[in-house]
Amino acid sequence: MCASSPSTPHFRAYQSQQDPLTALLREPFLLREDNSGTKQETLYFLQNHGLSLDELNVIAVMDDAAALKRCIALGMGISILSRATVQTDAQQGRLLLFPLGQSAFLRRLYIVYPSIRRMSEQAIHFLDFIKRYYRIG
Repeated sequence: MCASSPSTPHFRAYQSQQDPLTALLREPFLLREDNSGTKQETLYFLQNHGLSLDELNVIAVMDDAAALKRCIALGMGISILSRATVQTDAQQGRLLLFPLGQSAFLRRLYIVYPSIRRMSEQAIHFLDFIKRYYRIG
């Protein structure tokens, strides 16, 4: 996850600041909808930094990540989105990215699979790979 802003001189100036997030969070903020995992991660991030949603200048709530990215690029405000969602836009110069730190987010992923029915060999190998990769039991 990272904070995303328009790629303008105003926001590029934040990149040279010691603590850009404090200043960035005073900018107009675009938020994801209530049932979004991104919104939940944003709330978690704010809570871990002693902030609440009420302290942000939320100007819009959006249910579409592509529309949200377009609004950011057009200069409406900033948001917190997954790096994968905004990476291409940043590489193409439409958005600036501000890292939130390694410990900013911890997203839980769940694996659902049948415990009674026999799985294919490929599914068993995939499940074993996931368990090893994420070091789960």
